[in-house]
Amino acid sequence: MKKIIVPAFIAIAALASAHAAFAAGTKPARHMSAQQSKFATCAHKSKGMKGAAHKKFMHDCLKGKGTDTPAKPATNDGKGSKGGSK
Repeated sequence: MKKIIVPAFIAIAALASAHAAFAAGTKPARHMSAQQSKFATCAHKSKGMKGAAHKKFMHDCLKGKGTDTPAKPATNDGKGSKGGSK
């Protein structure tokens, strides 16, 4: 009888351990491909850009056209030097 109980107990303990590891959410690490890594880097660099400027920056960055950091768009806040002060 002991010859059956001991292996059964070991098998149940192994299954319980495997189930606990699975339930804890331990998954094998997933590595990004080179293209995914490049896209993530370019997307991080273009943070805050919108519209056509973002699209152009991403296109150039993914092609490797030497855009280290995006150029900040010029803002027209109405405080230009038109006219001069009196």
